[in-house]
Amino acid sequence: MQRKEGNRKMNIFIDNGEGHIMTKRMIPILKKQNHKLYLNPQGCDVQLSFVRFGINTKLPKVVRIDGIYYNTMINWKAQNQSISNSHQIADGIIYQSYYSRMFCEALLSKRKKNAKAAVIYNGIEPYWCGKPNDHEGFNIIIIGKHRRHKRLKEIIELFLKFHKINTDSHLHIFGLLYDNKIPKHPAIFYHGNVERTEMFSYLRSSDLTLHLSKRDSCPNSVLECISAGIPVITTNNCGGATEMCKMTPGCIIIDGDGDYNDVSPVPHYNEEWNALPPNVEKNIIESMVSVYETRHKIELPEMLNIQYVTKKYLEMLNNVKN
Repeated sequence: MQRKEGNRKMNIFIDNGEGHIMTKRMIPILKKQNHKLYLNPQGCDVQLSFVRFGINTKLPKVVRIDGIYYNTMINWKAQNQSISNSHQIADGIIYQSYYSRMFCEALLSKRKKNAKAAVIYNGIEPYWCGKPNDHEGFNIIIIGKHRRHKRLKEIIELFLKFHKINTDSHLHIFGLLYDNKIPKHPAIFYHGNVERTEMFSYLRSSDLTLHLSKRDSCPNSVLECISAGIPVITTNNCGGATEMCKMTPGCIIIDGDGDYNDVSPVPHYNEEWNALPPNVEKNIIESMVSVYETRHKIELPEMLNIQYVTKKYLEMLNNVKN
């Protein structure tokens, strides 16, 4: 179908990203500015692909790269191959964080000399779930696909120690458990995957979240908690989570959890690699107690606001198109 020029600004071929949460968040803003998204490249001005190029068109191409593989217990180079190829041929690359950029530049094929590169964090609207509400007790919320490197085991152990200090605290766990076991405890609740509106009610009643997964590119769960006003405790070695917390007053970063600049492949499902150093564990619990006492809330910084993020995406797309 021929697309008319009219007063439109850009026709964007969205590749591998139709159902992505970032696409859904940007669509209302793009529509308001008269940009259009299409699921095929015909008549489009530019291609925006998520993770890798599903179709290698002749359009100017931008790839948005999430995390990459680095587990030495598998053939990580082979698993990265399609991402690496996309990194090499892209006209523009959007990295999810500065750590993600450092990681990709170290382990993927080199990008073209004239390729545009930018760090653009994931974005969200402020208070996406509504404003925090008054509630009894102290609620800690944990959201994610809890593979080993998400350190759910360590989080539960931290909570059990914290709960002995503050007995009106509760731990609410959401998402897939994988191999994790949830102990039977009256203050620990596992909810699995819940409907969006039900999730909103838990977020509005939460006081704290912990994100201890090392090397995360730009975890959406951290973004959603920041938007909800929930303070985040993380460590110095959690990649994009560390960076988002650094830009958000009221979040807490615990040092001593390894080297942020280390981008070498590691056995990231290994028990030893995921263990929390004793001093880190001690400082996390002290920080949990501090948040318990202050009950403070946080605000979404501009760089994580979906309006700002969409503007930066459009700048990148225009840069490669022109």
